[in-house]
Amino acid sequence: MSTLPAIACPAFTTTTCIVVRCCDCDDTFGYDDETHFLTLESARRNMTAAGWSRAHDAEPVGRDIPADAERWRCRDCTAVRACAVSGHQPYTPQPWIDPRTGVHVQHGQICERCSASLTKPTCQRPPADYPTAAPMARHLYWDHTSLPEGADLATAVAVLIDQANAVDWR
Repeated sequence: MSTLPAIACPAFTTTTCIVVRCCDCDDTFGYDDETHFLTLESARRNMTAAGWSRAHDAEPVGRDIPADAERWRCRDCTAVRACAVSGHQPYTPQPWIDPRTGVHVQHGQICERCSASLTKPTCQRPPADYPTAAPMARHLYWDHTSLPEGADLATAVAVLIDQANAVDWR
C-alpha cells in the first residue's frame, strides 16, 4: 500500500501588501507605480525619506485614525500645499546670453520649493551690430508690429517680408 507524499509548503500563499497613493493627485509611491510594502512602518519610513508628508488636514477631525486610513501627500503636492499655506520662496536664476544669436534671456522668478513660475521670463534682442556666429539663426516674431489687430494676413506678411529684407535675412 502506497502513501501520498507529505506537502512541505503550499504552492500559493496569501500576502497582504500596501500600495501608497497621494490623497491629492492620486499618484502612487515609487518610480514604476508598482512599489509595494509589506508593513505600514516600512511604507511610512520610505515615504518620509522620499519627501512625502502626512495630510492631517485631509483626515476626519476628532477621530482616531486607523493606520491604514492615514492620508499622505506626495513630494510635489506637499510643496504646493506648503506654498499655499506659507507663501512661495522666490528665487531668481542668473540670466544668460545665447552666444549664437545674442538674445539675452532672463528666466524670471521661480519658487524654490514648488518650482512655480512667479514672473514671466523675458528675452531682449541683441543690438543691431551684434556679431552673430550664424547669420541664418535670426528669428521672425509675430508681434503687434507684424500683425496689428484688424490687419489682414497679406498685409502682415508684406510687413514681415519688409522687416526680413531690412535685416538682410536669408
